[in-house]
Amino acid sequence: NIDNTFAMSDKALNASDPSDAVASSPYALYYWKGIAGRGDTIRLLFVEAEQPFQDVEITFEQKEKLRKEHEASGRFPYFAVPFLVHQRKASELVVSQTPVIARYLAQQFDLYPTELEHQLYADSLMAGVVDWTADGHDLYHPIHRNHSYESQKEEAKPFVHYYQTDRMPKWATFFESVLVHGYGEASAVKEDTELYLVNRQLSYVDLCLFHLVDGVAFQCPEAFRDLDCPLLKRFHQQIGSRPRIQAYLKEHRQRLPFTGTGPTF
Repeated sequence: NIDNTFAMSDKALNASDPSDAVASSPYALYYWKGIAGRGDTIRLLFVEAEQPFQDVEITFEQKEKLRKEHEASGRFPYFAVPFLVHQRKASELVVSQTPVIARYLAQQFDLYPTELEHQLYADSLMAGVVDWTADGHDLYHPIHRNHSYESQKEEAKPFVHYYQTDRMPKWATFFESVLVHGYGEASAVKEDTELYLVNRQLSYVDLCLFHLVDGVAFQCPEAFRDLDCPLLKRFHQQIGSRPRIQAYLKEHRQRLPFTGTGPTF
């Protein structure tokens, strides 16, 4: 059976197999066992929206077994985790790829902008979150993307240096510019101003960027400290201080801490 022991809600949802997971809650999120990673990009949406879900942790072998069963049933193929199963009244919907899952849940949970222009902008920023995440993962795993960071740590040193001195500051500066566009320069923004990326309202991309920046701050503390991005740092602190997010991370980081094998992982 797939290990399936945690769900974020007022009461944890427990199930012994995937079918029980869907029966306990209409949502079941499948991701790697023991890793925060891209799974937390999605989990934070459930947390902020106070939506119960079944958190199904799987191994590579279990993922392959599920994938084959999925394709044998005639459904669309999917490439990797995370993937989401949403049990609706008339049918079971399977959604894969992090930004697609995030956008779908945002639409379900009132975390998606209402105006088309803002929707497209949020989606474009989410694409940036995905690219920044991939930059960090790939430069910490330069020899083999599916092997551990520890197994290629020496070879990764120049790539990690490049990430910390070039790619990470470029991405951080870009998202700083997004906040400056919305609020003005940091020196003119009051300390108690709530900072959001799109239309000064909370959206799914705020939560997704928070998780990424939180991982960067953990993985690269000195480089993050040296960033000249005051609004982005305030944004990170504010989202992390939201009551539901703060409570979740206090409990969740004990179960799935960052592993030190690349930003967000």
